[in-house]
Amino acid sequence: MSTNNVKRELDKNLYFFGIIGLLTSSLFILMGQSLHVAAGTTGSGPKDGFIQLVPWLVATIILAIALAAGNKLRLGLVSTATVILLHLAMPYLVRLQPGLDYYSHTVWINISNPNPEWINGIADGSNALISVGDWLIYLGTFAVIFSIAALFIGLKPVILSRPSKASFSIDMMLLLVIFFGSVVWSVNNAFEINYLQATNLSLGVWMLLWLLPLMIWLAFTCRQGGVIAIGSASGLVTTFLAIPFLMNFIVSTFFGQSSATLVFSDGDISSYYLDPYNILNPLGSMSAVSIVSLGILFIALWWSYGNFSNADSSKTLATTSSSINSLSVVAFVLSWIPLTAIPANVLGHMAYDQVVDGKEPQRGIGLSRWAIILSYVSLIAGAVAIFNIWFD
Repeated sequence: MSTNNVKRELDKNLYFFGIIGLLTSSLFILMGQSLHVAAGTTGSGPKDGFIQLVPWLVATIILAIALAAGNKLRLGLVSTATVILLHLAMPYLVRLQPGLDYYSHTVWINISNPNPEWINGIADGSNALISVGDWLIYLGTFAVIFSIAALFIGLKPVILSRPSKASFSIDMMLLLVIFFGSVVWSVNNAFEINYLQATNLSLGVWMLLWLLPLMIWLAFTCRQGGVIAIGSASGLVTTFLAIPFLMNFIVSTFFGQSSATLVFSDGDISSYYLDPYNILNPLGSMSAVSIVSLGILFIALWWSYGNFSNADSSKTLATTSSSINSLSVVAFVLSWIPLTAIPANVLGHMAYDQVVDGKEPQRGIGLSRWAIILSYVSLIAGAVAIFNIWFD
């Protein structure tokens, strides 16, 4: 067997090992959460605590379907589940940070009449269900890390291959930067109102543990379109919009208002009204995080199903004597004006593809790139200005 065949087989094995590992990890965390729910719903605790299991059930079901799906659909489904698990599992590692008691445990109680026996058992570590659940969650979390690493290596020929020259790759990378900024802004604003009583240090660690791995995964999987980019973008929408909506629908339809509490290792209790949107997305369903996630999904779909350029790079090697693409100039000028930012974006894409696909070398690819980027900047600046005028 040749070296290439061996490498190809190794990549395939790692890919499937990563999928099986993610499914096993999700099941371990689901079992751990189930024990937490069992502890939190005893005595005076409300009986709708199982709502905490919904995100893990969604991830587990997606991975189970992926195993039975065809190769192309499997790739998209695994990308979706990976994004969900990165966001849900990584914050659990915050508990392992020395000196940090942030988000030690979430249990479900009746705030007005709590059962102190099992609350104290959780706080001092004597609650057997919580302790076993913690070990299952930690085991599952570390398994998620190794499984995603194996998955990434197995998919390396796909996600590290030469990116497409499609102009929508510019939009995708820019939207990922905006997504990163919107998450930081969203969480910081939420925690400024004492959300979950987090300290600045614990907030920073919590952010790094899920946001940076998530951004690395998105940056590589969304760089050239295709089903893996659609899957990753779908994972964002599922995490920040679909799952919270489902949780909120179940709670409001069948149980009405629910309550929960945080129990820290020193026995302090911090109560808050359960809002599934706030659990996964601190500013709720219509925050910038959700809006940008929808934008990333839209661009991924447009890019993947459109007929865009993937031409040879030699066609873009224009010289100073080559003619300049007129659309790129017009797009660049219009991109500075908020009112004409959308036409500038469209013309920038047209110009970019004309330069790359043109039979003769043309100049203007740099102008078209900047036209696309500046059009977004102008749109955002215009939206902020309108918001300030209307709401001041």
